[in-house]
Amino acid sequence: LSGGGATPLATMTAHGHALALTMPVTLPAPTIDGATATYPAVLPGIDLQITADAQGGFAEVFIVRDATAATNPALKALTLNTQATGVRLHTDDAGNLSATDQSGTAIFTAPAPTMWDSTTTATTASAIPATAAAEGPPVSSSTGPGRNAHTAPIRVDATDERITLTPDQNMLTASD
Repeated sequence: LSGGGATPLATMTAHGHALALTMPVTLPAPTIDGATATYPAVLPGIDLQITADAQGGFAEVFIVRDATAATNPALKALTLNTQATGVRLHTDDAGNLSATDQSGTAIFTAPAPTMWDSTTTATTASAIPATAAAEGPPVSSSTGPGRNAHTAPIRVDATDERITLTPDQNMLTASD
């Protein structure tokens, strides 16, 4: 993971293949808590949190702190530059991402991205669906949505040079 600056946010390697992701902004120095690096204010009111896993992968979460931050034009579509060595990037119809070798074997994978809010009470008047989970944590966190959170898919488009994430604008700008 990046220590800050213009270096790649993350680089994964496996079996002679590599995939590096670079943010479209200069990263501040992160604070580290165990396997999690938090990059504060990568955009005004928006933090970036990366948690590494034991398999060499990571989870990436943008923490949008308030409604003003949610209107930042940079959140209309966020493009991460990629450097792929020995792999090609693809998305499937569900938005899952894979980096495959010449034979089509998946070397790196990521599930379809999702966004969620911090709603803690059940609402029926919202235009944004709440999660169907009757169980789960009472409040949302960077690890996932709370039981009454609204969720939405994030559209993902990938080429060998970039990954573009397009958040649901209705959710970002919803009054609730």
